Amino acid sequence: MSFNEFLAQIDEAYTKEQLVHIYKQYLRKVLEAHPELEARYPRLFQQYQNISSRATLPVKAILAHVWARFVDEPALFDLFRKTISPQADQVLALLVWKGEHSVELLEKQLGISIQQEKKNSWSFGAKMRPEFAFLSNRLSNTSSSYIHKGLILRLPMAIQSRLKRVYPKPKDYDLSPLKLLPPAAHRFEGEHLIFKEFPLIELYLSQNKLKTTASGYAQLSSLNRMRKILKLKEFFPESDKDKALATVRTELLAQLWLAGKDLPLNTELSLLEKIRYLFHQAFLKGAFPYTYTLLKHIKGRGRVNKLEANAYEHALFRLLKNMPEGQWFSMQGLYNWLVYRHLLPEPINPQDYVYLHTEPYLEKYYIVDREEISRRNAHHYLVMPIFKGMLFLLAAWGLVDIAYDEPDTRHYGLTYISAYDHLTALRLTPLGAYLVGQRPTYTPAENKPAAGFELSAHSLMVRLVEGDSRMLESFASPAGQNRFVVDANSFLKGCQSQSDIRTKIDLFRQTVAPELPPLWENFFKQMIQRAEPLKEVSDDFRVFELPARDPILLQLIATDEQLKKWAIKAEGYRILLNRKHWTKFKNRLRKLGYLV
Repeated sequence: MSFNEFLAQIDEAYTKEQLVHIYKQYLRKVLEAHPELEARYPRLFQQYQNISSRATLPVKAILAHVWARFVDEPALFDLFRKTISPQADQVLALLVWKGEHSVELLEKQLGISIQQEKKNSWSFGAKMRPEFAFLSNRLSNTSSSYIHKGLILRLPMAIQSRLKRVYPKPKDYDLSPLKLLPPAAHRFEGEHLIFKEFPLIELYLSQNKLKTTASGYAQLSSLNRMRKILKLKEFFPESDKDKALATVRTELLAQLWLAGKDLPLNTELSLLEKIRYLFHQAFLKGAFPYTYTLLKHIKGRGRVNKLEANAYEHALFRLLKNMPEGQWFSMQGLYNWLVYRHLLPEPINPQDYVYLHTEPYLEKYYIVDREEISRRNAHHYLVMPIFKGMLFLLAAWGLVDIAYDEPDTRHYGLTYISAYDHLTALRLTPLGAYLVGQRPTYTPAENKPAAGFELSAHSLMVRLVEGDSRMLESFASPAGQNRFVVDANSFLKGCQSQSDIRTKIDLFRQTVAPELPPLWENFFKQMIQRAEPLKEVSDDFRVFELPARDPILLQLIATDEQLKKWAIKAEGYRILLNRKHWTKFKNRLRKLGYLV
């Protein structure tokens, strides 16, 4: 950026009154005390003399030029720093490296007082102590601070970039592995787990068994059912009674899978290729609905903005790409790494109407149970939940391992904000290193289903040799210790169409046994042939035409005691069914091996 471009940004970012204050309180004193600088900065001293000779204040452009020259020249800025207090210099260093800060948090963090007693609630500058008033600029004024009960300090990006040459890098500017992992109640390592669970997740979700809202988001009750049926490992395994924690991982798994709607299911793609597809085609392209999934505590979350396309996702991608594989890093250190490089976007505009409901608390003379969200508190309520939640998402899919504690969910909005509050540390797995391009190749741990199951050649019986029986629970019923039996009723569970049956057969081959004995091949062929055998011919009274080519079905309709009660015979291989008997009739046929 040229100096003239930089000067234009300075002129835009400050009012004339703010520039007058900076000049009178600081810049003029430096120029008066160092006349020897005139030889080095003749244009600057010409401006200084021009201002000094005036009876009235100069035009804003002259003041902006002087301030811009001080910021642009490290030697001049070092002299300026000597005129401000150590506390103000400390605050300025934080704004340079970490960006926007609420004054309230700065005061707590540094143990200093930046604001004056309120005298005029409509005046930004009047609320700043004189030694910090030079930090005020137009960007700070846009925070609507008089509404949101606090000041925001924010430097123009052009100044931040310039001053990084002056202020030394923070100690944690570069990623530094932890020598000792801090104590944490939980540790989740899901890299090998995801290759065992993915076929189950694919089977369950591809059959549309997860109920969603009109907007396409998973319903809580349906997530609970998915977790229990698939026996998915959760982040907080002892939290069945706590709705806020019971299905955290299940939802992250489901929502990313749903976001990859174009995932080429049931093809020759390997599990690794499918996970890679989800990461690159769904997550990195912004399809994962993080505002809905990670910000459940927020009302008006549709107004939470991505100011840059997929900025959070690509920031995390860059972070992981720079993390050495297999080493633990503190969560705060990882967050700071992104902040120092200005990779995280602003998640909210000052005018946005976003809030959350909290447990009621007393503020002065009235009860408050609603917290408005602005730049003053967006870091706490928006940025950190998004950042930590996305790391939990990556952990759910095995790209990273995480260490974390359980949040105190007793008082919403006060004791906790999200399930992700107490993430403490993170390390990149070999799978994660491969997906971000650190590793050229990756070989998953051996996970061949045929090695764990033995199929009988004479009956539809499966014996569990080793490993996890969960893969069988969608296909078979228990029939003794380590033995399972497959029949029409157990196999058709969850199927609604012939297409569902074909999908389930493909997944059986993929997850249980790729090579099937002839008896099994015939059974699956029969399941496909028997799918949807009835043809509905009436919308008023349900009329079905039976297939003349299937004498077994005709005999069942004529002789089965239950079916005879519901089916009314008609001419031409047709039967009539009272609609109130339809569900019972359909379920009975399913048990007999017919899917209708």
